[in-house]
Amino acid sequence: MDQSKTQLPHFLYASKFTSAMWKLKVHLVGLIVHGIGIYGFFDVFEYPHSANLTISTLINILAMTEDLPPTLYLQMDNCYRENKNRFVLGFITLLVELGIFTKVKMSFLMVGHTHEDIDQVFSRFSSWLGRKAILTLPKLMTGFECCTTPSPTSVRTSHVWDVAGWIGKSLNKISNHSYPHVFKVEKRDGQTKLFYKKWSTDKVWLETTEQLLMNIPTDAPQPVVPILTKLDLNKLKNDIRTSFSYFKRDEDKKWWEEFFEELNSFESTSETSETPWPLQQLITNAKKRDHEIIIEQQQQDDDNEVTDLSDEDEPIPPIIVGTKKTSTLKSNGSVTVGEMVLLNLQEFCNEWPQVAQVVEIEEANSTCTIHWYKVQNQPTGSHVLSL
Repeated sequence: MDQSKTQLPHFLYASKFTSAMWKLKVHLVGLIVHGIGIYGFFDVFEYPHSANLTISTLINILAMTEDLPPTLYLQMDNCYRENKNRFVLGFITLLVELGIFTKVKMSFLMVGHTHEDIDQVFSRFSSWLGRKAILTLPKLMTGFECCTTPSPTSVRTSHVWDVAGWIGKSLNKISNHSYPHVFKVEKRDGQTKLFYKKWSTDKVWLETTEQLLMNIPTDAPQPVVPILTKLDLNKLKNDIRTSFSYFKRDEDKKWWEEFFEELNSFESTSETSETPWPLQQLITNAKKRDHEIIIEQQQQDDDNEVTDLSDEDEPIPPIIVGTKKTSTLKSNGSVTVGEMVLLNLQEFCNEWPQVAQVVEIEEANSTCTIHWYKVQNQPTGSHVLSL
């Protein structure tokens, strides 16, 4: 999405001053978790837009997902700096190595064809901004949630980890990975391997000669300290406060003053809030999922076993060579006195099958006497049949 459209304050009608004033740049990362929801992660350029931001956003959204699937499919922008790089490939390899996923497939669109389903959400948000004046970040995030259906979820990016510095020491060197458009990571023969192909329509997967992930990092990555150098805080304060004359609500002015105090606290300290690295939570969720899959599979096996035994005990009909004879008897070959039966007698072959009742059975002669009921233009009567 064009990041200039999310700059704050966003005025519906621009004057000479508001067009030239220094504004707060707001960065939006959009994600669609198919079947679950749409998410927008907002930051104010206090974090570098690198692989760290991409991986931190990915692991945060995975931690928010209650039921992890066995296979993870990723569709990402074809951007080397943020997405298609050694660290992102190494991280998805780690997810498979730790058993969080059995397979991860990551795809990129070809150059010039970057219109993905998330772009439709950005288009709706852009259209919504064209009709509204948005002066603060909370109202911008609320607007994102109102711009389309189903309603997206806005998240303020507050935790980014230095995953590149953490996992980089455990990764092998890699080159030429900018050419393929599809990657796949899965275990083969007990080893986590990286496969790739140029296009999704290619039938043959190519395999790297060596493993990308050489070992599993044992510690946790350090949080990234927010940096405000890109904001030009002094100029931002002056221009925002000058623009207060265009603000109708005091609550919007109050938010900006509180926001400036928050930025001052960032500048005065280099400490970051203690936030647990979510990887262990993902491992726990994956173990729970795998256990449930095993229990479900065992139940299916038990059901199949009962069904198989039942099928084996059932008698099978004899193989008939030649013309199959029509039997008037039950499948077990027996009739009882008083039972109602259907007859298809030769003398009434052009009529509907007759309904009859078994009157007598002579086992010695293998015959039975039946009484059939009225047939068209024929009286009722008795008939002897051979069993």
